[in-house]
Amino acid sequence: NEEGAEGWSFDDVLPYFKRSENFEEGADEYHGTGGPLNVSKLRHTSVLSDAFVNSASIAGYQQLDDFNRDDREGLGYYHVTQANGQRCSTAKGYLTQAKHRNNLTVLTRVAAEKVLLKEGRAIGVQVREKGVVNRYFAKSEVILCGGAINSPQLLMLSGIGPRAELEEKGIFVQQDLPGVGQNLQDHLDAIVQYTCKAREGYAVAFGALPSYVKATADYAFRRKGIFSSNIAEAGGFVSSSLATQGPDIQFHFLPAILNDHGRQLAFGYGYGLHVCCLYPKSRGTISLQSNHPADQALIDPNYLTAEE
Repeated sequence: NEEGAEGWSFDDVLPYFKRSENFEEGADEYHGTGGPLNVSKLRHTSVLSDAFVNSASIAGYQQLDDFNRDDREGLGYYHVTQANGQRCSTAKGYLTQAKHRNNLTVLTRVAAEKVLLKEGRAIGVQVREKGVVNRYFAKSEVILCGGAINSPQLLMLSGIGPRAELEEKGIFVQQDLPGVGQNLQDHLDAIVQYTCKAREGYAVAFGALPSYVKATADYAFRRKGIFSSNIAEAGGFVSSSLATQGPDIQFHFLPAILNDHGRQLAFGYGYGLHVCCLYPKSRGTISLQSNHPADQALIDPNYLTAEE
């Protein structure tokens, strides 16, 4: 509320988070039950994750069993949005219940190209389906939910954004809004990785094949074991020397080694710790590469440019 976002304080939004949740450990001050998103404890953790959590006392931190409370400083295991050992995404939690409604149509493999405007009001959206441009018109309202990257991109493609940038890309200016695409806040994350001699964790290695064969049966028949893991099983929150209002660093511990964020195989046993800056002061931008909707937006996170 101090920043002017009336109605978005912790106390204001907590009831909605609780209403969305079905917490298997039961309802309390910070958790809800009966909601579409099932939240549970992990059914399996690696011994490497166990060792990380048990190191809390050695490092001078407390062990926590729930980070979603008033005190989150310490190390522990993350809760997961899973139901019966399988991921319970928002699509699974919400859409599976609503997809048969007569007033809902879900289109996939469709790219939104721009919001249609008339006299300063959004009246629909232009999309590309299987190479063909179609237009859908709204009876009441258009809700844009493209995320931190695609929302400003789509607004600018629709003629809503900084006048100079839009005119430079040959886009007719519907509304000059200089703030569109500005003030991007991204969390800078560094990962420290080690290989290890212990044949534990989730390695891409011939020696791990027998455990994966067993894990296949465990998961297929009991929804337990290695394949029920979210990999980033453990982590925590700690305060840096610059913290002023509680923890400003978050950890994610992975009992595996990664190459290019998992895009390429990394062979062998090991583990890694992601260290994330939670409250970056630097501000970046989202801009247009061209006026063609298929061209990806230009993302400049502008990391580490704030003087602090």
